[in-house]
Amino acid sequence: MLLHAPSQYRSIFEQYQRKIERCRDIFLDIVSFVTHVKWSELKNERLSGMTPARREAFDAAYEAASLAERVGETVRAARQAAGLSQRDLARRAGTTQAVISRIEMGSVVATLTTIDRIAASLGADLEMSFRMRASGGT
Repeated sequence: MLLHAPSQYRSIFEQYQRKIERCRDIFLDIVSFVTHVKWSELKNERLSGMTPARREAFDAAYEAASLAERVGETVRAARQAAGLSQRDLARRAGTTQAVISRIEMGSVVATLTTIDRIAASLGADLEMSFRMRASGGT
């Protein structure tokens, strides 16, 4: 077994110490960037560079995500008010805990059939209404 002299260990240690300091500096730069740049500024910058067609697609996707989030928040609130776990609700609704989780996180747009089944599993009725927008159309 080859043993290194203490000076070699010191040299290796100093190399690693310099690498760690560089990583720390990079990390601090990233933290500084993230904490000083506002999300709204990044969003506005991206949106301003979009073509009208791309902006229309973005707006449609944003609306779908917003709808999924609102449905998810409603399902989560009702489930928690009923004192059920996601797994318990899934069993009652004939689905899996993963599906309930994805709905609650807003990562999927659940069908009306699924939402109605969840409502029934919670002992609730699904209500739906239309509210006219101020512009009167789309």
